[in-house]
Amino acid sequence: MRSSFAAEAAPEGELGELDRYGRPSFAAFEAPPKAGRGAVFEASLPPDLADMYRRLAVLLPQAPIPLVTALQLWGVTDPQEAQETVQIFVMQGVLKVATLPDGATWLMVSPEHQQYILADHPDSIKEWHQAVLNIYKRQVIAARYMQQQQQQQQQQQQQLGGGDAPMLLLQTEEVPPSQFINDGYIWLALTHHLLGAGLVGQVHLLLMDPCWLEVKLHCYGVAAVVDDFRSYLQVESDITVKAVLQAFQMSLSCCMERSHLPMMRHQLVLRLMAAARAAAAKADNAAGHDAAAAASGANAAGWAQAQRNASLGSRAGTSNESVAGAVQQHKLYQLEMRGWFAQQYSKCRAGASLLLPPQQQYAALQPEQQQQLPPHLLGYTPSLVQAGGMHRMALRGHLGPIRKVVIAPDGKDVLTASDDGTVQGWLSCWNLKTGQLVQRLRAHKGRLNALALDSSGCRCITGGTDRTAKLWSLPAGTPGLTRSGSAAYGSPTQACFGGSGSGGGLIGSLQLELELSGHGMEHVDTGEVLDVALSGDGVLGATVSNDMKAKVWDLDQQQCVQTLRGHTGWIVSVKFVGNTHTLVTASHDGTARVWDAWTGECLATLIGHAGRLNAVACSSDGRRIVTVSDDQTARVWETFDYTCIGVLRGHTGWLNDVVLSRSGNQAVTISGDGTSRVWDTKSNKCLHVLQGHSDDVTCVVLTSRARFVVSGSVDGTAQVWDLAADDVKSVDVHDGKVVSLVACHDGSHAASIGTDGCLRLWSLATGACISSQAGHAAPPQALVMVNDSSRAFSSAGDRSIVAWDLQTGAPSICLPAKQGSRTKCTHVSADGSTAVLLLFDSSFAIYDARSGKLKCQLMQRGDRDAQRVHSGGVNAVYLTADGSRAVSVSKDATARVWDTSTGQCTLVLQGHEDSVHAAVISSDERLLATASYDCTVRVWDLASGDCLKASLGAFLDGAEM
Repeated sequence: MRSSFAAEAAPEGELGELDRYGRPSFAAFEAPPKAGRGAVFEASLPPDLADMYRRLAVLLPQAPIPLVTALQLWGVTDPQEAQETVQIFVMQGVLKVATLPDGATWLMVSPEHQQYILADHPDSIKEWHQAVLNIYKRQVIAARYMQQQQQQQQQQQQQLGGGDAPMLLLQTEEVPPSQFINDGYIWLALTHHLLGAGLVGQVHLLLMDPCWLEVKLHCYGVAAVVDDFRSYLQVESDITVKAVLQAFQMSLSCCMERSHLPMMRHQLVLRLMAAARAAAAKADNAAGHDAAAAASGANAAGWAQAQRNASLGSRAGTSNESVAGAVQQHKLYQLEMRGWFAQQYSKCRAGASLLLPPQQQYAALQPEQQQQLPPHLLGYTPSLVQAGGMHRMALRGHLGPIRKVVIAPDGKDVLTASDDGTVQGWLSCWNLKTGQLVQRLRAHKGRLNALALDSSGCRCITGGTDRTAKLWSLPAGTPGLTRSGSAAYGSPTQACFGGSGSGGGLIGSLQLELELSGHGMEHVDTGEVLDVALSGDGVLGATVSNDMKAKVWDLDQQQCVQTLRGHTGWIVSVKFVGNTHTLVTASHDGTARVWDAWTGECLATLIGHAGRLNAVACSSDGRRIVTVSDDQTARVWETFDYTCIGVLRGHTGWLNDVVLSRSGNQAVTISGDGTSRVWDTKSNKCLHVLQGHSDDVTCVVLTSRARFVVSGSVDGTAQVWDLAADDVKSVDVHDGKVVSLVACHDGSHAASIGTDGCLRLWSLATGACISSQAGHAAPPQALVMVNDSSRAFSSAGDRSIVAWDLQTGAPSICLPAKQGSRTKCTHVSADGSTAVLLLFDSSFAIYDARSGKLKCQLMQRGDRDAQRVHSGGVNAVYLTADGSRAVSVSKDATARVWDTSTGQCTLVLQGHEDSVHAAVISSDERLLATASYDCTVRVWDLASGDCLKASLGAFLDGAEM
């Protein structure tokens, strides 16, 4: 039941609404009237009520607080007095009240009254913040006292005639803020009150505590934690905390996706490993630094914190930014990072639990999480993307390739378009500040290919495989709140991306205004909309399709005004040139064309690429155009006379997309080689190479000030890059993907091979790279090690096989590269004597792995004689340990066993009803198991060829086995 003052505070229908954290949602509170006469109101209050009124100023703005906590802040214990006090404040618009179904009452203070009090009583703010903190400190002390009393009683019960148990003294020592008992408010507002009380050092300790960061992340969300970092960094320029913030943002997606496992400490340690080791090396080499020699591990962290507290205590309002001060600050960072890393790394290695003290219960984590951490893999060397470089965060949540990425005009949010592996096209809206997914929208029945926003953020157009483009709108001037509910948006763009209330956003507010259809009218199998564009004034829209046409639409009149014909291949990209009604299209016919949108006249044809074009971009001032192609280059064009003024070379794969800065002086290209490159378009030089995706990069966008780059990939992630950060280059890594990794049997070292054709040897004791040698001209496909760990063999698609000495890393060519059909599968016997090479034309042969000589050809290209060989394509070939026998599996639903010395087929294993996809030979080489697309696994006797067992597997049709 609600109390009487709660009944006056809000209508019945608005109560009981909870947010995701169990607090009253903002819908439960009516907007209080503007104070306007705060001074008059305060003067009319008796002294005791005036003091209560002033203390409300220090509460976290727009954050509900439990009534019981507010009463402690006021010092009110009498229920009747509490009711009367709240009624007075409610009637005057100072407070709004909501009551939850469990009977708990929450208050929210009027922002206008808070602003008045803060401005009129600045000298008392620090005292009032400290009073709030003391409330929660007393709660912890009281809980400890109760626990001690229970322990004392238990000891007395256990003693039989042995005298009284020793008295346990009440612990009155300082209580760390991280041990405050959460009532739904204090963990959210803890940084706010600590900074208000001047306890900057305590905030520093909180933000350096992975356990605290993880708990607050799961209890209050990403924005609350990031706001803590930013509030602290506005007060204190702290290099160490900035590094932790970067590592935290990089770790968000991993921790949020696996919220049932506490793993923030491991994530931060691995992402700050490079920075910590660099800091340790510099600290060890710093001459004359008296603390560096004595401080190591935890001592270094303690010394650095003591120095920080001393500097905070000695500051008197002004800061002397001298060279000596900057040097001292950097040395402080080195020691603190070194000590912090040593502490956290030791806890990770010891398998320490990340649990909080027993009294700190939080609803976000489940009871099964109250167990010891499961084992985590902890690297010796930096393996994850490291904090301190250009990479800022990864936006994870899509289940399929990201087709398009767009940044809101205000630069605060990112939209990504993906089909997510289903038949639906989806839009996702992300907060660029926190990396948090805000909203999602199902936009098309088919795959979503294209997305564009107008310059005001009021209109959005999408295109997909369903042959349609859709225009979405949001009424201009719609009011809304930020996602934290702490500030109002005023502009239409902010209204779009801010939404109306906690969790709102552009996606939830979009309204379908118009559906544009007309492509593919002549041919049923064409008409897929591949790209869309909006003119700067929002009057015109453009769509392009695989029907080799571009269409221009008058969005106000809702009709097609021109159909642009002239390309002889798919038109895959379209952009308006600056703020004009001139547009440029890029086509698979290898050309780009410039058009007058109203008349349909082709103004110019841009010719020069040696391959098909995949995208086009224009600078905001309309002076430059950039096209990208399958020929691995980008070309810069001047719009004055449409001549090519530069060629950007450096990618090793086809180029998928490009974006230009406002001035046109910088371009960002993305490629099938998995990288993004930042270019100076005046000098045609590559400024940065951005690596972080695990698959082809498909789309890219640049913020208006050319600081942040957001790239989307087939791997389903969008990566955010900060071009203003240092370009930290990793050492001792492959230049590309790692294809295969093998470890020696004695555990001393491991070998990896990557698409760069190099083999690297690694010490498993230290993680250091022992050697790096190049051996393949084409990207390798596999790496296998022989039984004695002395050698390894790798194969590539160009038919080459390389033998590697695993003691020195030196390569020797076993089989040279050849032209023709490419390698499908390679296998080397465990003793390293024999190799089998299977090509995509289904021919396979046996080679001497030591000399590289051909021993026998088991199946020729085009050979389908079922009496001697397979009658269908061959999927894989395997060898026994000594290389004396080979086993091949085929699409003809059979497996065959071969004698490698004679080249004869000795057994044909029949029984499967569909293609045999894989096989494995038992360790004693008596049995063979085969797996087929008929959803069965069969076990065979390799001596007789009899099928010993057939079992039906729980496989989906077509699933890989």
